[in-house]
Amino acid sequence: MNVLFRSVLLGLATGGRSSLGVAAVLLSSANRAPRLGSQPVKLAAAAAVAGELTVDKLPMTPSRLEPPGQLARALSGLVGGGWLAARSS
Repeated sequence: MNVLFRSVLLGLATGGRSSLGVAAVLLSSANRAPRLGSQPVKLAAAAAVAGELTVDKLPMTPSRLEPPGQLARALSGLVGGGWLAARSS
């Protein structure tokens, strides 16, 4: 799969859940960075995704269309995209 296609998939995932932009790269089996691919990091990434999903379902959680939610998604996509680009080079 080429980098452009993976970047599009990463962007789509980040639009759904802000933690997925980072978690997708961390949980990938092709991760070349030893520290980023370690078991504790993968567990933390999975916990972040599960935690976000849980908190997102609570009635007190603000809309993802509000500026803080959009900022979190943009930053997560930026970090995930940066890691994806570094891993692919």
